[in-house]
Amino acid sequence: MTIDSWADAWGGVHRRLGALERALANLARPGVVTAVRSDPPRVRVAFGAGGLESDWLPWMAARAGDDATWHPPSVDEQVLVLNPGGDPRQGVVLGALYGADSAPAAEPQVAAMRFADGTDLRYDAEAHHLSVSQPGEGARLTVTCAGPVTVAAPAVDLGRDDALEPVVLGERLGRWVVDRLKPWLDGHTHVSAKAGQPTSAARGSFDAGEAAPGGAVYSARNRTQ
Repeated sequence: MTIDSWADAWGGVHRRLGALERALANLARPGVVTAVRSDPPRVRVAFGAGGLESDWLPWMAARAGDDATWHPPSVDEQVLVLNPGGDPRQGVVLGALYGADSAPAAEPQVAAMRFADGTDLRYDAEAHHLSVSQPGEGARLTVTCAGPVTVAAPAVDLGRDDALEPVVLGERLGRWVVDRLKPWLDGHTHVSAKAGQPTSAARGSFDAGEAAPGGAVYSARNRTQ
């Protein structure tokens, strides 16, 4: 083999080694989200101090089939991008990286999720405490169910101690109170008794069991059951 052929062979090896080095350097890169779009779900990511920005890249989701989740990254969120084969055009955002103040909790036994408006969902495994906090004016919590809703607990607290207005659980129970209970209370009668003796039971039929499927009524003086 001549010197020229050795030089050509070494040049080819050097070029391949350089390409491999670049591919390894690009295989996984941290960056910061600069833009988000939802249709299709894609983000742009900036890398390093130079501000080199990626093309629109998909991000990894927990589920994306018949069962699906939706929680897009946010602008300025730190993420890790995987580039298969070191090719940035094939990049996928794997997940987020905590910044200095971005973690919603610091305790190892706590699982937590914090939203941009301050809503906080967390579970403390040591205290066996699940809490949901939804601050701010106009906050609402809606539960929609086509069937019965069951709460099994030794006590249920329905509001503040100074809440004076009654609290009604269940639309069916509300209709039952208005349509059945109130007319019966207004219209039932007792047989008069002799002095010193109790009156008889009320005349008229009343089935208290109808209230059970619809819920219960509580007031400020009877807030737990």
